[in-house]
Amino acid sequence: MRVVNRQLLLRVVATLAVAAIAAGTFEPFYIRMFFIDRAKMRASLIELPYRKAPGLRTFFLEVGQRIPPGSRVAIAAPWTDWDRGYEYVFTRAWYPLAGREMLALTRPDELQRAEYIAAWHIEPAVPGFTLIWRGRDGVILRRTR
Repeated sequence: MRVVNRQLLLRVVATLAVAAIAAGTFEPFYIRMFFIDRAKMRASLIELPYRKAPGLRTFFLEVGQRIPPGSRVAIAAPWTDWDRGYEYVFTRAWYPLAGREMLALTRPDELQRAEYIAAWHIEPAVPGFTLIWRGRDGVILRRTR
C-alpha cells in the first residue's frame, strides 16, 4: 500500500512541476494575437524596418512609381560611409525598388553605370544628370546623355 501511495505522490509532484513550468512560460500575447487589430498590426510591421528613417519608405515607393523596372538606380543619402548610415538607406531600397538594379555610391565606378539617382534627404549636383522629380523627402535625377 505504501509503494502505491509513493508512486501516486511522485506522479502528482511531477504533474505539478510540469504545470508550474508551463504556467511560467505562458505569454499573454498567445491569447491576444487572436483578438488583435490585424490592419493596425500589419501597418506597424510594414513600417518597422524604416523606423530609424522617417519618410524613407514613402520616398522609395514614390521612386518606384517613377523609375521603370530594369533600370539601374544609384541610391544617394546624406551619409557616404557604409557603416555610418548609408548601409541602412541602401538596404531598405531593395524591396520597394524590386526589379531594378541597385547601385551603391560607396564605389565610384557605380555612378558611371547608373541611369538614375534616387537621393534621399539631399539634392546632389551631379554632372550628366538632371532633376526629373522632387518629393518631400528627396529627388530623382536621370542621366542626360
